Amino acid sequence: MKFKKISYLSISAFAFLLSGMSAAQTIPTITCKSSPLSFNTGYDQDAGQLLANGSQDQQWWVSSTQSDPSGSIGPGSTATWKPTSVPYAANISPAWVSATTLGNETNWVSPDPTGVTYTRPPYSYPYTPAVTNYYRMQFNLSPEVPPSALKLNMDYNNDDAMLGVFINNSFQTLPAAGFGAGSAATAQLNGPWVTGLNTVIFSMADYGWSSGLLAHIRSGASPCSESPLEITKSVSKPIFVPGEVAAYTITVSNLGTLDVTGATLADPSPSGLLNGSWTCSTSGGATCPAALGSAPIGFDLVAGGQLIFTLSGTVAESGSLTNTATIAPGTGGVCAASTGCSATATASINPVPNLAPTWTIAPTSLAIGQTTQYQVTVTNKGGLGSTDGQLTITLPAGMVFTPAQTAPANCSISAASMVCTLSALTALGGTTSVSFNAQANAVFSAQNMTAQVSQVTGELVLSDNVASTPVASFAAPIKTAEPVPSLQEWGLVTLSFILAMLGVYRNRRQS
Repeated sequence: MKFKKISYLSISAFAFLLSGMSAAQTIPTITCKSSPLSFNTGYDQDAGQLLANGSQDQQWWVSSTQSDPSGSIGPGSTATWKPTSVPYAANISPAWVSATTLGNETNWVSPDPTGVTYTRPPYSYPYTPAVTNYYRMQFNLSPEVPPSALKLNMDYNNDDAMLGVFINNSFQTLPAAGFGAGSAATAQLNGPWVTGLNTVIFSMADYGWSSGLLAHIRSGASPCSESPLEITKSVSKPIFVPGEVAAYTITVSNLGTLDVTGATLADPSPSGLLNGSWTCSTSGGATCPAALGSAPIGFDLVAGGQLIFTLSGTVAESGSLTNTATIAPGTGGVCAASTGCSATATASINPVPNLAPTWTIAPTSLAIGQTTQYQVTVTNKGGLGSTDGQLTITLPAGMVFTPAQTAPANCSISAASMVCTLSALTALGGTTSVSFNAQANAVFSAQNMTAQVSQVTGELVLSDNVASTPVASFAAPIKTAEPVPSLQEWGLVTLSFILAMLGVYRNRRQS
């Protein structure tokens, strides 16, 4: 656009000298919660206001060349960059759209505070060939923001002509725009973005006279089209022994500005955790799901909200305590790039012996004086072999070990108790059994015989060290004498006949 300039040659030259001594380009870090005004030209996001006329915009820099008239070649590695400047008020064309009409959220920037690329003299207008101005803005994309979620709808005005934009060295043409009110165009900048440093360079043709760019993302817009959901997981300590309680904490955070609905959390309980149960707490206005523990757990999560789930259970004798939780981000959400869709916590089980007795032969009733066999089996349920231990068997009142029996190997009998020294048992199922005879010497109702394991080196789980079995006794019935049967009449006749025949036989022998 042709516009008569007020001469600021000396001031411009001084500003140019200062530009060579400028600090490094300001590179903001962008999250989904960043203000969209962070991208605007001529705006100080930290101060929340427009940059003063004549000041430099350290976030938008410029490089000029006459060797790329199409703007599609881009600045080379030897390009010279300097901060853009907000033109002096006297050098802003009255034909340019005013920052005031755009809510004072953006302002024009130019290669020079006089609103031109090159002053004249020594340059003549129009430029032949045209000058290409590259306006560069750089930012770091925060690690949690998936690059695919970043969507920038940028309105822009330009003087003279928009040629296109480079996004991380990928060139895209852009719609034409003008410099007056109502002549803005909109560019949807969808990348390719990357985590970390991103570079956006607008290519603009300048034919001489006024030169500038006004880029604007309106307040209230989110830089992201979806809210990143971050998932983290931890476990209450790294090493457990069987019988302890392990607690896993799973935290899901909405890092964006959009509410998420229909998300799910899947978290199968690890094999080394028994009787798992779930609890939930919240922050940031979130609401815990009504159903916990079902697979998967469905939930909604408001922007900025956080759900803290806890999975607790008893550590088993063996198995894995590695636990992975996975989210499906639902509508309006996307898995945070920094964590992905899953998080894992790892712990280990410190194996120890765990000896438990059981009654494997245990009659529940016996008669007084009746000798009865019993048997106790000791099993090592722990993940580490045992080296020692003691088994104590105690009879109830009214019972004794059968007199004169030989005590089992490694056992000694004393009154109503028997103590046995246990041999080493292999981990996860090693057994040994002790058999003995006992009898009742009195009548008693149901009482318990007990078997108790003790003095096992390294054993920590003691809740299963005792086993009991009920027993009762009764008196044996007394046998009475049976009466001798009496001879009936037919019996006497038969006896008389037999005696007579014996007499006849005897007389014949004698004769």
